[in-house]
This record gives sequence, structure tokens and C-alpha cells, in this order.
Amino acid sequence: DDGGILVTSGEGPLTRIGRCSSVEWVADRHFHHSIEWTPDGEHVLVPHVMDPPAVTLGLGPEGPLPLRDDGFARVDLDGEIVEEWSLTDILLDNGYRGLLYGVGLYETDRTHLNDAEAVGVDDAFVEAGDIMLSPRNLSTVLLYRPRTNEVVWLQTGPWLNQHDVDYLGNGEFSIFGNDVVRMTPDKGRRITPYSAIWIYDMKTDSVRRALELEDADIAIPSQGLHTWLENGDIFIDDARRLLRVAPDGAVRWEYTSPVGDDQIGALHWARYLRRDQIPEVLLNGRECP
Repeated sequence: DDGGILVTSGEGPLTRIGRCSSVEWVADRHFHHSIEWTPDGEHVLVPHVMDPPAVTLGLGPEGPLPLRDDGFARVDLDGEIVEEWSLTDILLDNGYRGLLYGVGLYETDRTHLNDAEAVGVDDAFVEAGDIMLSPRNLSTVLLYRPRTNEVVWLQTGPWLNQHDVDYLGNGEFSIFGNDVVRMTPDKGRRITPYSAIWIYDMKTDSVRRALELEDADIAIPSQGLHTWLENGDIFIDDARRLLRVAPDGAVRWEYTSPVGDDQIGALHWARYLRRDQIPEVLLNGRECP
């Protein structure tokens, strides 16, 4: 609310920058991907790499398997890590050893956690403080309850190598499915023409393909952020463009950030804010020394 921002480079320290561009603090850990508020508004959740790893996989005569132990941290607004969790540890504690060890060829970046978001409401299906997690490389989304160290639900596919999970209420979760088969870290092969928005419903334990992004021409191997708006539209950041998409898939508008005659800037984790969500300090100008 003071006009500052929290930012990472994508693979490095978390930094708070003041409204007049001063560096307020740097949390020197390997943070990456999303930065999301906790329900109390006093902390953020940020995926990071556990250092040292909380878990050693493959103890045996050949030694431990190499592992990038992705987890997430609860960080206060002074840059202190209040608490942190290993996603690998969570999965093992809850009986998902087969998901970690037994699916496909082993890779060091086994989970690739790209989203950690806290649920902000209590209802018949979730508790405020539950955490939605999206380990991309497992094509899996799960709901974790830190209070009991419990995986409340976990679903692998039908989305593939997804990014971003949001709680819509009434037991429904929305997932941005990149829907691509990874061939290398940066490239993939499509088995459907376009990416899609999927809905998982806890009430019926069912999944539906809510929207294929054909009209928006979104077919991205990685990245991707979406937010459902109050009128049923969807705001999407596909790393190249920001788009507002109607419920039938039609594009209402799109935005790119030009940096040259034939080049656009990358966009990552952009936000859609109503005017009443914008702090007064930004609306009233930026008087800086």
C-alpha cells in the first residue's frame, strides 16, 4: 500500500523496492515464479529452492539422486522467511512416492513448482490458509493444508505441464493448462492445438475443459497466468501478450509491450486491478526527491 513492489528476477533473490526506486531489502535465496499474498495481508508466499535440501532421494549403494528440492516460503514484509516447506517432503509424507519416483525418466528438476497460492476463505470444501500448489513437471495440482501437513486433494492431468491454479469458490479450482508434452526444458510438442482453461470440481471429483484458447491463439509450452473476472471474462498473461477473453473465447482486447520496431518485451505474472484495488498512493502521483 505504500507504493513499493516485491519482485524476483525469476530465479534469484526476492527484493522490495520502494516507490521512489530505493532498494529496501533483499532476501538472498533462490526464489522463482509466483508471489502471492497470504489471507492476513502481512506475508507473501513465494516458491523457492530449499537450501540445503530438506529431502535426500535415493539413499542406496549408488548414493543420493541429484534433486532440485523445490518448496515455498512464507515471507514477511521485512524480507524474513517465517516458515518454509519442501514440496518433495509434502508428497512423500502423504504417500505420493510413486509420483516422484515412478513416472517417466528421472530428472533433477522433478517438481518445478510454478505457483503457490493461499486460499482466503472458509467454506464446505477448503480452509483459509490452505495452499494450492502447481508442480508443472508432474502435470499435477494439489491442495495442501499446512495445519495438519495433509494433501487434501491431488489431481494429475488431464491438463499437461500447467501453470497457475486459482480457487473460484464452491469447491471449484481453475487451472491454466499449457497442454504440451515437454521434450526439452524450453520446447514441447503439442497433442492438442491450443492451451486451455480447466476446472476441477471437488463436489463431484470431476474435471471439465472450460475454455479452449483457440480464438486467442494461445498455444504456449510454458508460462501462463489467468484470472476470472466478475462478469465471467478471463484475464490472461501468455508471456507475450495480456488479453481479456470473453466467456465464449472471443478476445475483447490485447496488449503487448513494444521495445523496438520488430520486438516486444516479455510479460510475466501481470495483474488485473480494478480501480478500487489500486492504492491511493499510486493514484495521487509519485512525488519523489
